[in-house]
Amino acid sequence: MAKLRHNLIKNYVFEFLKYSNVMHIFWFVYLLSKGFTVVEVALLESIFHITSLIFETPTGAIADVLGRKYTRIIGMLFHILYLVGLWYVSSYGVAIISFILAAISYNLESGSGTAFVYDTLKEIGEETTFTQRESFRESLIRIASVLGNLGGGLLIALSYGWAFLVNIITYMIAIGIALSFQETTVQKRKEKKAFQFAFVQQYQESIQLFKKNIPLFFAMVAFALISTMTAVLAYYATVYWESLQWSSSIIGFWFAAGGVLAALGAFLSHRIEKRVSLKAILWINVIVASLGFAFFYLPFLSIVGFLVLSFLDGGLYVLMNALLNRFTQSEIRATVLSINSMFFSLFMMVLFPLFGAFIQFWTFEMSFIVFALGWSLIMILLVPKASLKSTN
Repeated sequence: MAKLRHNLIKNYVFEFLKYSNVMHIFWFVYLLSKGFTVVEVALLESIFHITSLIFETPTGAIADVLGRKYTRIIGMLFHILYLVGLWYVSSYGVAIISFILAAISYNLESGSGTAFVYDTLKEIGEETTFTQRESFRESLIRIASVLGNLGGGLLIALSYGWAFLVNIITYMIAIGIALSFQETTVQKRKEKKAFQFAFVQQYQESIQLFKKNIPLFFAMVAFALISTMTAVLAYYATVYWESLQWSSSIIGFWFAAGGVLAALGAFLSHRIEKRVSLKAILWINVIVASLGFAFFYLPFLSIVGFLVLSFLDGGLYVLMNALLNRFTQSEIRATVLSINSMFFSLFMMVLFPLFGAFIQFWTFEMSFIVFALGWSLIMILLVPKASLKSTN
């Protein structure tokens, strides 16, 4: 029991190191500096999400069958390989391979991390504290991102080489911490099953869950669309602001500020979850996010829009994870969480390069407005179908 409790502290340290990624917001402008066009870089992100779409659910099932601990370690190793490939990128082919590795790394972690925490809490009889702990965990992740963005801006001012080197060393330390994780007895029982049988069963049980709970399916789609639009605008904001002649340190500062607000959103989310229905939460986010998107039409208001979206993104991530964990049994938890991430990948695969194509023919500002209007109309149709309550 004591070893399992130590999982929580160790996981906080592991994820702090993992998300203090100094290249997180600068990979786009880095590849542009290597001579790739905006459309080429956007297609790389699309390749990332095509790969993620293919591997998302299988890697979630792998985490359920083989174990969260080693799945997460392998994921970190894949991310280090991605960083090395990106650092020494010499052709578009190398860039493609690097992004495929990055996608698999993301897939291996996406369902495993949250499932690892929830199963540990369930094992020690404290699963009712999940949302509160997840709020703290997400806040910590966002703070790590703040430091990473600030550090990235400063390191890149020296050279990209320093940023890549610090990133790789940090991830190697995180792997050392992950090696000391303790698997839960739920996971150990799962490991004893025949692999092929368990793998197929993961899909069958997940499909049955959504058949019984259609509003949960629509809730996942709605959250994924909000997260996708936020991610698209955040990544293109770096290019937009650089086109306005902003320095990497200034861009890093604003992303750090966004990280602070995201941490605040995550911290407050468990209080909101106890008082407001899921549908109300979604409507509030649609209205506020639409305003945030519209602010990108004016350069001097784009900062306000970015900060608003950052706050919403931090809270939404915690609320969606809490909802999915509440409606999902331990044996398929990582699989279901991976299906949730799969929707995000599907939308990013389409919207990210589409936005890149838009700005090739239109201005940044006009592209922001068109995307905001289209997204708002889709959400107006989608939200009424997600009628679950976010409380027990």
